Amino acid sequence: MAKNKNKIICIVQARMGSTRLPGKMMAKIGNKPILQHVIERLALCKHVDEVILATSTNPKDKILVKLAGSMGIKSFAGDEDDVLKRFYDAARKFNADIIVRVPGEEPFIDPGLVDLGIDIHLKSNADYTSTIINRKLIKGLDFEIFTFKTLERINALDKDISSREHVTAYILKNPSIFKMTACDFEKRYWLKDVSLCVDTQEDLEKLRKIYDDLSKKKSFFAAEGIIDYLNS
Repeated sequence: MAKNKNKIICIVQARMGSTRLPGKMMAKIGNKPILQHVIERLALCKHVDEVILATSTNPKDKILVKLAGSMGIKSFAGDEDDVLKRFYDAARKFNADIIVRVPGEEPFIDPGLVDLGIDIHLKSNADYTSTIINRKLIKGLDFEIFTFKTLERINALDKDISSREHVTAYILKNPSIFKMTACDFEKRYWLKDVSLCVDTQEDLEKLRKIYDDLSKKKSFFAAEGIIDYLNS
């Protein structure tokens, strides 16, 4: 675990009620559910003090809480639609100073890149740091980092229900009032028109193939290995 003066918590956002691929968080890649891949990878982050699951109070999501618990991960069940409030309540409950937000549909999230992102965030003293600003990272390895004060601020300011579903939309819509920093990664981490997110059954099958091929050589593979594989 990291030793920072700030408590850095990674909050994984996940629920079972996906429209395009219901129950995808428990769909298996290899012999593990997608959510398990995400949590295991984030647990390798050196700068993260704790990984937390943020899900909803919908009874369907109890299976996710159970999975997280079996891995020694704490959970917070909050509002199903107001995800911004869910994040705020979870961050407050676990006394986070800095939050790393990771979507649950990213089973190949790279802990080394998350640590680099945290370094960038801390050095720049930003309100918000992200891989989606001036994108230089393959889609599906994304994360966002923000201070609790920033989260508290947008929770109070954002009155748009549709916007609150996306947590940080208010920040992106109002860049002039926040100090925003991009994760300026090397070009080798970027592939146009490629996604490693699991949104559809087709995505799931594609990532299963990548995992099956790469895991034959290594039990853990980082972003570079995936990109080399896709370029081969």
